[in-house]
Amino acid sequence: MSKNNKVKYVAIAQRAKAKPAAGAAKRPPSPLGQMRDALADGALHFLAFDVPGEAFSRPPSLGVSHPEHDAAGGRCLRLGNGKADAFSQGSTEGYGIRLPDALEAAASGRRVRVSVVARCAAGAGSRFAIAYSTNEVGNSGWQWRAAGPDWSVHAMDYDVPKMKDGKGDFVGLLPEPLGHPATEFLCLAIRLA
Repeated sequence: MSKNNKVKYVAIAQRAKAKPAAGAAKRPPSPLGQMRDALADGALHFLAFDVPGEAFSRPPSLGVSHPEHDAAGGRCLRLGNGKADAFSQGSTEGYGIRLPDALEAAASGRRVRVSVVARCAAGAGSRFAIAYSTNEVGNSGWQWRAAGPDWSVHAMDYDVPKMKDGKGDFVGLLPEPLGHPATEFLCLAIRLA
């Protein structure tokens, strides 16, 4: 992993655990904030989708935006127009998230749980899939989940095969194809299950 990637992942982890300044009025966290904090606590890797990042890949046809998700100006990741026959291997043909090398080593030969906080962008519901790809010795395939109009946690477990050369692990997120509602994602966490 390059020095820039290490700095970026450290910054993400620090942002997730940031404490209010001394003397600042303490407000109880919102239910959404509590959900996010619970996922971040003890995770091997935590990623908030409030800003675009360099560790992501996506096919050109995938609809990606970062709209505001609340009155306070928080942002999320909105995905639409997924490819119906998208590959789940390599960096995936969804929204591919390159995981840190340290996580790849820790997950090798272990069961991981990938959790996301998601909701339907408009309407009563949408569907999306999660995949864990070793980019070398196997992948979970797309695991489909249904998102409702409210933020909720969705998880999948995967038994990661032992790595050989360490070519980088990825998590892919795939929305339904064009004509279906988009899905919004607030954050993602990976832990050993």
